[in-house]
Amino acid sequence: GGNGTRIVSKSGELLTPAAIGAGSSVSVDGILVSSAEDYIRSALVVVDELVALSRASGTVLTVGNQNAVISTTSAENNPCAGTPGDLAIRFDNETRFVTVTVTDSGSSSSMGGSLTSDQSVDMYGTCAVDATFEADQVIIIEDTRSD
Repeated sequence: GGNGTRIVSKSGELLTPAAIGAGSSVSVDGILVSSAEDYIRSALVVVDELVALSRASGTVLTVGNQNAVISTTSAENNPCAGTPGDLAIRFDNETRFVTVTVTDSGSSSSMGGSLTSDQSVDMYGTCAVDATFEADQVIIIEDTRSD
């Protein structure tokens, strides 16, 4: 968007604001601003296109060469098993990475990034026959707010 918000498809393709229309299904990473009219100060908007991609969300436990394991806390965050727990992730040279940095004053996003233990992540991709999640896009959430 014009204010620095990145708008991307689940597969990681950079989009324009025109990609969001009435009734569009989107995921937003940002900060809820409470005021007379609550709104979200977003750093990243992921548009749910017609591509049948699933979302996995959790905390990175381990990272290997083009693979990782994340810990999920709910069934909806683990599309391959439908129960909370550890989820094996595969990625390759075509997997797109986006890093969202959340600060006390706002948030920003940048293309790229690398996985490390204890990061919060959202991933979009598909479940393989062996129940491994094959990631097309990885969103790394770096929350640097002081709590």
